[in-house]
Amino acid sequence: MNAYQLPEFLNGGKACDVHIHHYRSDKLYMKNKVVLNQNLVCILLNGTKEVFGSQQSVKINNTEILLISAGNVVMWESIAEGNKLESLLLFFSNTMLKEFCAKYSLSFSDNLDTSQAVMSIKKDNYISSFQESIQALRQEDLSMLGRLKIEELFVYLSMKYRSPTFCSFVRNALHAVGENKLRDVVEMNMTKGLSIDELAFLCNMSISTFKRHFEKTFKCSPKKYFTDKRMERAKQMLLLEKRPSDIYHDLRYQNLSSFSTEFKKHFGVSPKQFQRSSLAGV
Repeated sequence: MNAYQLPEFLNGGKACDVHIHHYRSDKLYMKNKVVLNQNLVCILLNGTKEVFGSQQSVKINNTEILLISAGNVVMWESIAEGNKLESLLLFFSNTMLKEFCAKYSLSFSDNLDTSQAVMSIKKDNYISSFQESIQALRQEDLSMLGRLKIEELFVYLSMKYRSPTFCSFVRNALHAVGENKLRDVVEMNMTKGLSIDELAFLCNMSISTFKRHFEKTFKCSPKKYFTDKRMERAKQMLLLEKRPSDIYHDLRYQNLSSFSTEFKKHFGVSPKQFQRSSLAGV
């Protein structure tokens, strides 16, 4: 899976502090590694989007907006058959964000948590009106008005959502460190179904470096670690009387057969047999 460099992939590599792009796709399902070289506000118009960062994962639909600070993320996007995925992507550099904070005298405590790299906000009447105003502008208008529009949105968000979460997001964007801790990345995304390649990407490591550091940290291979964790969770879910046909999807197996095969290999019995005997007290 190739990694997309954004916003360069969308704007032809042009260097600018602000870029707004109306994104459309008719693919029913996409999963991409993305290198965000600028911070991003994503206003989803149609479809669903799930973003996995180094320490958070957030899933939104068209009733929410998404804020993501610059860095490596994995994105899953999906739409209903016959529809198009649509979103407004508002990219802005740290230079623009610093100038905004200076202009409006915004400062943040050094004690704030800086792990909030991804956050979602529910659309309200103002954000819905802001969305419509962006949609009404032509691309050439956005080139001239983009900075003002993003500044307008941030003035509103900084007034209404000056919560620890929002302040943490802004401070993270301004003080992001280059290297993510492997243990944090692994534990945050343990049940998300990400591949070794994708986890290495979130850690800014090659696959071989990731595996080497993983085995040093967890004293086993990534494959064994994640299989053990998934099987332990599967066992707990079966004891809560969840159906195997529901569990395999939650644990991100491709189908029920692959889940059942893995479970039997691990515990010596099928999920149904384990559930039946456990609940019967055998």
